[in-house]
Amino acid sequence: MPPVLTDLWNSFVAFLPHLLWALAILLIAWIIARILKAVTVRVLTSLRLDERLRTQGTSNILGDLVYWLIFLLALPAVLEVLGLESLLVPFQAMVNQVLLKLPSILFAILILIFGLFAARVVRQVATDLLRAAGIDRFGAQAGVTTAGQGISGLVGLIAYVFVLIPVLIAALEALNFPALTDPLSNMLNQVLAYIPGLFGAAVILAISWILGRLVANIITQLMAGLGFDNLFQRLGVSSSTGVGGRPLSQIVGDIVLVVIMFFATIQALYFLHFDELALIVTRFGALGVQILLALALFAVGIWLSNIAYQAIVSSGMNQALLLAVIARFAILILAAAMALNQTGLAPEIVNSAFILLLGALAVATALAFGLGGRDTAASILENARHSLKEPVIPPMLPPSTGITPTIPPSTGSTPAVPPATGD
Repeated sequence: MPPVLTDLWNSFVAFLPHLLWALAILLIAWIIARILKAVTVRVLTSLRLDERLRTQGTSNILGDLVYWLIFLLALPAVLEVLGLESLLVPFQAMVNQVLLKLPSILFAILILIFGLFAARVVRQVATDLLRAAGIDRFGAQAGVTTAGQGISGLVGLIAYVFVLIPVLIAALEALNFPALTDPLSNMLNQVLAYIPGLFGAAVILAISWILGRLVANIITQLMAGLGFDNLFQRLGVSSSTGVGGRPLSQIVGDIVLVVIMFFATIQALYFLHFDELALIVTRFGALGVQILLALALFAVGIWLSNIAYQAIVSSGMNQALLLAVIARFAILILAAAMALNQTGLAPEIVNSAFILLLGALAVATALAFGLGGRDTAASILENARHSLKEPVIPPMLPPSTGITPTIPPSTGSTPAVPPATGD
């Protein structure tokens, strides 16, 4: 056998006991890890940890953690038996760090487990108390609905989050990893500092929503009783009693609810110290009020134009239909100009456009009557003069004496009129 192979065989024979001993250590570690994992999973399952935390697989995860921890503890002994000092030193340092942090990790895990349990208990208690108090029925009557749960479930979830946030902060502080835990702890502390403001804003919005729904229902019923749904028919705009299949009274009630929630949102933003955002929302609200006033002005203009149209048409004068149409469009143009001016959107442009429109109409009328339609204008003015002339009142007859006068029969000839003598 060559010397090289002989040396290799001798080295392998010398190393074989170390390899077998390392494999034995790994086998023992595997057996211990399997046993401890099974014991951990069984104990946690008997304690119904998954059911209490409402999570699936938590017991198995903790069992796997124990399993690999045993291997981690056995690995330095394997490296030492194999004589791998170059890997043993850094790995031993890492294991020492893990072992030093292990109590902190276990303490953080315990804090998290008990915190989750306490948060779940608080959520269940809050939900049951509010449900027994009938808050869900009151919310249903006020029109407050949630996806798959009532108000009690929503409040219970909020309570769950409020309890869980301090628990997470305590668990992160227990780990004692400043590079990891400090940013997360600062973020959670800021969230925790905003919780009172968020709670107050939520209370403001909830109370405003309930009161808004009640006020909106009252106004809807009042408007329906006053016949507000027939407003379009009275104005002569349309024969329908609503918009999009919804009655006008219901639309007014929705507008009232939106207005109440708008002011509540502004107060909630100020409560959260979002002053700039509240100012922006206030400006949008002012613009919305101006638009609503503009729409109201235009609606009044439509009403007045219909009244003027009906009055002129029913007067029976000549060219009544033409004059009625002119009056209607004149009132609508004036109402549109006033509505656009009310919105505050470029009032100079609106005023200039209205003046130019009136000037164009005046010039067009002057040109039409002065150049191309003088005969037509003369005919229209003559007809208007005759139509405005006062009717001739017949003479008063003497009181009746009860005797019917006898009218001589017509002879068919016209009596002669004596000629004028010139005196």
